[in-house]
Amino acid sequence: LKDMISSLDNKLESNVTEGGRNLSVGERQLLCMARAILRKVRIVVLDEATGSLDNNMDRLLQKCLTEALADCTALIIAHRIESILNMDKLLYMSQAKLNNELLDGIPLISKS
Repeated sequence: LKDMISSLDNKLESNVTEGGRNLSVGERQLLCMARAILRKVRIVVLDEATGSLDNNMDRLLQKCLTEALADCTALIIAHRIESILNMDKLLYMSQAKLNNELLDGIPLISKS
């Protein structure tokens, strides 16, 4: 995010167009997450938050989010297993229904 902001003509004073159209999907996601962290929100919903990021950026972001949102309730909708490894609780949904099959078959994931 620092590199992206540093590359803008007006740095932190740069304007973001409606819907963030002048930013890439990844840049919009990072900006939204940064705002949530700075505002110290108590609840955050991340829907495929790292879906458009490469694996290295995803790992870095997961580390950041784990630390920054430690005192926050986070509802994370994800397809990458890496996105949910540090979660306290996991719900697996399939075809709009809660599904326990995955939870029963993976020792890494405990039910709670």
